[in-house]
Amino acid sequence: MFKLFEITSTNKPTIRFKETDQDSSYLFITGDNGCGKSTILKNILTTFFKTIPKRTDPEFKLKFTGEPSKIITYSLTPFNKLDLNRRFYHQDDIDLEQIGTTSGGGKYSLIFQAACEFSKKLNEKNSKIIEIIKKETKLSPKFTIQAQAPRNPTELLIKKFERENLGNFLRVISNTSGHIEIDISPGNFSVTVNKEPLDELPTDELIKGILLLRSAGRLRIRKILGVQNNKEIDVADLSSGQIALFVGLTILSSSIKDNSLILIDEPEISLHPAWQTLFTKLIFEIGKHFKNCYFIIATHSPLVISGAIKKYSATVNLTNKLDFPEDYNSDGIERIYIDHFDTITKNNFIVKDLIIKAAHSIVSDNKSNKYESILKQLYSLVTRDVDKKLISSILEKAK
Repeated sequence: MFKLFEITSTNKPTIRFKETDQDSSYLFITGDNGCGKSTILKNILTTFFKTIPKRTDPEFKLKFTGEPSKIITYSLTPFNKLDLNRRFYHQDDIDLEQIGTTSGGGKYSLIFQAACEFSKKLNEKNSKIIEIIKKETKLSPKFTIQAQAPRNPTELLIKKFERENLGNFLRVISNTSGHIEIDISPGNFSVTVNKEPLDELPTDELIKGILLLRSAGRLRIRKILGVQNNKEIDVADLSSGQIALFVGLTILSSSIKDNSLILIDEPEISLHPAWQTLFTKLIFEIGKHFKNCYFIIATHSPLVISGAIKKYSATVNLTNKLDFPEDYNSDGIERIYIDHFDTITKNNFIVKDLIIKAAHSIVSDNKSNKYESILKQLYSLVTRDVDKKLISSILEKAK
């Protein structure tokens, strides 16, 4: 059975995965820019795929047993480090689904990725999760793509389609006015030309032909229609964050299965704070319906972390600069900022509380001031002069 245990790499803390028996397990990775969060995701990915040249860091070690039934990458960052070029790895038995930005992708790239996944028949579990996402986001995974295809293809375009055994598709499209409507929804993919269904070609061939036209820059998108609050809308009116969260998670929900490994890089990109917390809520909802899945999320967002369910998740800060006393208890966003992002917010309650506790310890003539160490660490992070002066005076008296 597929199991992840721990990650070790040079100059980084050992990362251990949460043991959850057969339930899905979540690992959140935080740290400064450049500390290697995305690199860890990439190294995990290339552990399971034989790339040419070999890309996995030789100092990186992933302890695991078995193999995942599927690996899903999810990255909407401008520079997608998880975009594994399929030309440069040997095809293994593990299924790979890549969700997100790719070289040459445009505003509607995710919707065309959805077209590929939605064409497959969904099982009951996948369909149920999509209904939950639909309810939470008030959006429906139904899209109509209105486009214009070339009527007079160039010789170069004809040769490109023939190389891919798509000559029939190009000939059919070329013999029309080129006005195409593509209807996609989970479990459905259909193409209409001049209001007549194009059902003489297999679905796989239609999808490949549409995607090849798009990658060749010969499919001009005129409009994409969607559904919000049960009303038809122009998808251009949605924010990039809304499109990313809704379509990305819908693709994930359509493709995930038991024993999957899901690698997610900076999901908060372009998301409103409310949608960042919704993202975490939804990935826990997705994982609840599948057995033994591992979600590994690299993030800069305290709000993404704040929604994590501790029973099923672990969080590691690669650049941890603060060590709290073991018996110091506090929850909330300020503790998340300090623990996982090494950041002191203005007028931070925890800083004030620690200063008071340390001062009280001195007044009580407690020679073993357990707060002395944390105050020394806090001093380098606080920005207000009043806090620095208070900490300095307490440390001086603690000598």
